[in-house]
Amino acid sequence: MEWWQVLLGVIIGLIVLMVLVVVHELGHALAAIRGGVKVEEFAIGFRPRAWATKLKRDFILKKGTVFSLNWLPIGGFCAMKGETDDAREKGSYGSASLWVKAKILLAGVTFNFLLAVVIFIVMSVVGMPKLIEGQFMMPDTVVERSPVLVATVGEDSPAAAAGLVVGDTVISLNDTPMIEATDLSGFTKAHGGQEISLVYQHDKETITKTVVLNDNPGGIGNIGVAVSNSTTYRSGFGALIAGPVTTVQFLGVTLEGLWQLFVNLFTGIAGTIIGTDYASNLAAAGDSVAGPVGILGTIFPAAVSGGIIEILLITGLLSLSFAIMNIIPIPGLDGGRLYLTLFFRFILRKPLTEATEAKINGIGMLILFGLMILVTILDVFRLL
Repeated sequence: MEWWQVLLGVIIGLIVLMVLVVVHELGHALAAIRGGVKVEEFAIGFRPRAWATKLKRDFILKKGTVFSLNWLPIGGFCAMKGETDDAREKGSYGSASLWVKAKILLAGVTFNFLLAVVIFIVMSVVGMPKLIEGQFMMPDTVVERSPVLVATVGEDSPAAAAGLVVGDTVISLNDTPMIEATDLSGFTKAHGGQEISLVYQHDKETITKTVVLNDNPGGIGNIGVAVSNSTTYRSGFGALIAGPVTTVQFLGVTLEGLWQLFVNLFTGIAGTIIGTDYASNLAAAGDSVAGPVGILGTIFPAAVSGGIIEILLITGLLSLSFAIMNIIPIPGLDGGRLYLTLFFRFILRKPLTEATEAKINGIGMLILFGLMILVTILDVFRLL
């Protein structure tokens, strides 16, 4: 990957992450204003402050709100009056009803989810890649498939003997058309050890060869190539339904992945302590998550080479991930703050004081930052 792709990817990644956070914080701000809670400052980026002004009239935010631009381009924040649960000043977050507090805390999640819906509606029109089995389609959806292309060829493999090279197109095996990459692996697994007819295209020339497949357990490497192709869905007016339904499908897959991450993390830690085979789950957990360095240094630079569709896709999936992370009960994040308030209100039945709230949220954020540092270290080692 060229240096300029990495640099451009980092810049685009920073912009995307900032947009996601600003959209999230805008949700909090609008819900607070609607609920009678004063928004004292709305900031893009984190301090030190570069520039600030007080709004002189109502425009999205209320007149008198401080709007600021800060030097650290890693997000933003919405500062409300009296943000602790026990604050009682008029117009403070603490003096609002429980219902208003819940709406304020969940508004950021809602805005991130809605942003993902909008992105996936747009992608359903211009081209939504197939990412999961059973991905939703409308009756007006047009399915476009790229050819099955050879990505790698194993040495001394049947494919190499047949003359296949990287970039060739696999057309058919025994007159069975290869429409998707999984078609090839499924066919070779079912015909291990057999002699088959291979038809492929090389430099616009169609070539037919007879090859004998390997007979490996499970069919791995029976022909000796790795192939790739992509399937894209395009809809017209049906995108207005396909986009939201696809978002929900991706939400389910993301939740499954998050659950598996936590299972691998905790079983891996336990396995490491007591010395069982589950210790390997810790490495699996580390491989399945990326921190800021991985997102900015690897994911977005790779997306740049894939074009605007790839960048939109990652932005939508990240927005969905932001929504999920902010609704699970992690102290310090939106979901954690809401569940903490509900726990004190209905379980303990006693006030949640500012000192207690600060201590619990502080511990939660400390643990969260510790995990982020760990993930960042893993990202750096992966890059090296």
